[in-house]
Amino acid sequence: MKNNYGIDNHRKYKINHIGRDFFLGDLHGSIQLLNKTLKKIKFNIETDRIFCVGDVIDRGDASAECLKLCKNKWFFSVLGNHEAMLLESKDNAFKKEVWFRNGGQWWAEVGFNERSLLEEIILEEFCVSLSVETALGNVGVIHSGYPFCEWPLRNDEELNKSHLKNILWDREILKQSHTKITTGVSLIISGHTPIDAPTLLGNHLFIDTGCGHYANENLRKPRLTLCEIASSTNLLFHELDYKSYRVTDLSI
Repeated sequence: MKNNYGIDNHRKYKINHIGRDFFLGDLHGSIQLLNKTLKKIKFNIETDRIFCVGDVIDRGDASAECLKLCKNKWFFSVLGNHEAMLLESKDNAFKKEVWFRNGGQWWAEVGFNERSLLEEIILEEFCVSLSVETALGNVGVIHSGYPFCEWPLRNDEELNKSHLKNILWDREILKQSHTKITTGVSLIISGHTPIDAPTLLGNHLFIDTGCGHYANENLRKPRLTLCEIASSTNLLFHELDYKSYRVTDLSI
């Protein structure tokens, strides 16, 4: 675990033979929306799993509850820039101010013992990246960019500040519609940048459809998206107020 946060660079999860796996876009404290969506898809906590792209906290009204999801055996998340801001703000007043301006104000109402518990959840349950075996092959999850040509990250390699900035904050790949194929993985799934619809660039899929944000000219209908690997060539997207829709014949 060679990074500034003291968490694993990478974790691996074997194929789920008894249930379904879902990949969740940025949640941003919206636990009621998540629960309604899970009810819609008939999510089974005994057999199904969720892998989140990070940013489970801030903006919504249930950040603490969303962090505590990671204590369940069916919910896993990589580190997002909002969890990173929480950790970085502990001893840095400037970073704390920046975080509070970006949805972290809820932290001011959290008591000392609860803060310790929530920090411990991030340090123990989160990782920088993860891989899941699926019908599509090896699927990677990371919050935003991936600054390397080959997957995965190694736990014995050093992630410097530049690498972490790209992993947690990069928006250029979407802004420039940069198509890149990363070897060693069938698909990488990320979030971070709110977009109107899931977007595939090379073998990098972005699924943050704006949960926790207000509508604007670039984001017409903010919502939460879950992606299911339906088969070796099919992705199935689930959103609460939309019919589930399938993307077929993936050219990756």
